[in-house]
Amino acid sequence: LPKDRAVINRLGFNNKGMQVAAKNLAHRRHGGIVGVNLGKNKTTEDAASDYALGAEKLSPLADYLVINVSSPNTPGLRALQDKAELANLVSATLSARDKALGDKRKPPLLVKIAPDLNGDDLADIASLALEMNIDGLIVSNTTISRPESLKHQDVAKEMGGLSGKPLFEMSTAVLADVYKR
Repeated sequence: LPKDRAVINRLGFNNKGMQVAAKNLAHRRHGGIVGVNLGKNKTTEDAASDYALGAEKLSPLADYLVINVSSPNTPGLRALQDKAELANLVSATLSARDKALGDKRKPPLLVKIAPDLNGDDLADIASLALEMNIDGLIVSNTTISRPESLKHQDVAKEMGGLSGKPLFEMSTAVLADVYKR
């Protein structure tokens, strides 16, 4: 959507898996900060096990970990932003990270949320972040909403997460709300 300075992403978590990611990270030649984005597989029913496996395998190679529960392109992923579901994911991920690293330095844990959440959901996530000592929140992922102001209305109706300039005000408002909480 060039006239809107936006894109619609339909990719999801396409990759070759955590084994390949671990191998690539272990053999990388360049410095820099490494963030590991954890998500569930599209067909997984026990999401917490996917996040825990990823944390166990990739924590030793990461500078920080992200529990991504906000991609609109993975079926059922956004439902994991529910307070009880998210608490289960955070607990499983922290346990796996801590088990993998023992007394070694543990990478901070962040949670990436959607900009489409309502005030009650944001309140739940903010309180959970404080209760469970989550190191931070990433606000925000792409949106499933489509502002009426988009010039490319024909393309805007397509599936996927919208990012770019049309998301700026929405994501900034969510950021402000979470910060206040």
